[in-house]
Amino acid sequence: MSYHLAAWDDQQLLRQPQVLDDARLAILAAEYASSIRPAPPLLMLPLFGMLPRADQELLESDRGISPLLGTAASAVLILMLTIPLCAAAFLTLSDPHGFGVDHPELAWTRTTALVWFYFFAESLARLLISLAWELASGTLPVVLAIGIPRAVRQHRTTTSPRADRGPRPQDLFEDVDRVRRLPATERDPARLEVLSRLPKPDWTVGARPIRFEGSCYDLCQHDQLGNGSSTHHRFLLQPVSSEVLTRDPIEYEPSEAGRRARDLVRAARSAWIAPLGVLWGYLPEATQRRLETHFDYDPESSLRLNIAVTLGFAGLTTLIALFHWMGPSSTLFDPVILAASLYIVWESARRRRRLSAGHIAPSVLGRVVEPFARRLLRDL
Repeated sequence: MSYHLAAWDDQQLLRQPQVLDDARLAILAAEYASSIRPAPPLLMLPLFGMLPRADQELLESDRGISPLLGTAASAVLILMLTIPLCAAAFLTLSDPHGFGVDHPELAWTRTTALVWFYFFAESLARLLISLAWELASGTLPVVLAIGIPRAVRQHRTTTSPRADRGPRPQDLFEDVDRVRRLPATERDPARLEVLSRLPKPDWTVGARPIRFEGSCYDLCQHDQLGNGSSTHHRFLLQPVSSEVLTRDPIEYEPSEAGRRARDLVRAARSAWIAPLGVLWGYLPEATQRRLETHFDYDPESSLRLNIAVTLGFAGLTTLIALFHWMGPSSTLFDPVILAASLYIVWESARRRRRLSAGHIAPSVLGRVVEPFARRLLRDL
């Protein structure tokens, strides 16, 4: 990497200058080399590929592990494990009095057939999507096992009331900061007092100045008054001349309190987007576009994975229901399951054609997911 340095007036130096010579460059190079962590063993690659996509991207920046390679490796490994199990489950379901009697040791695959069919369909979809569209994705059980506790923990930390925490952000959507000008005294010059019910992490003493109503100020004091739902943050700002600014000021409006409250709620709710990313693909286009607006969500990527997994799983279910219905141990539920799975196959194929034309088509299964999506989007 290269750095371009411009000349600086010695009279304007605010910090101790750093000598940049060969010795210093050697020290920096050694520090950088020591900060690089060794790559993990190749056998760990399939395990990393089962993680959520965000975690795979962190591993790429931290350890240099390719998310696409990890996704493909984990999908191939699961396919190798589930293909014989799916075959055994298929034979025991379609011929319970023949193959099932001759091989009683494989009877357990019949009761767990849906599990193996799901992992087969999901892994095949993940593999094809990683190769065709270069999209990394984790396996849903692992994503849920990691993502749901993480989302619950973040939600409680951000939005749950507690005695040592301030008010809930969702109660402050219409809040406005109180600003008061303090007259000069014998000890202090004229200052600006800002009372806010939420903290301002980007306001730091000695850091960036703050611009309010065309004038610039420096933060000189920050106090917290009260606790619990009555907490207020008190900021004292002193005037500073714009001619001596060395950094761009932070633009401030008292009405930004409501926006900050919405940002905090949005950050807490965003933890649910990645774990349930496949399920959002069932939703109508308008709802998915709202998720895209407020969160880090890509409707097209989610829909591709959603259609592939749904189509594969519904297709396998159709075959099993058909063979089981035609066999001697058929029940009244077999034609119902067959009709439902055939409809999902037809619907998934239609949604795939709509996606190829640039449109997002919802699924009937979206009725199950939509109440939760409405709750995530409430008040945003």
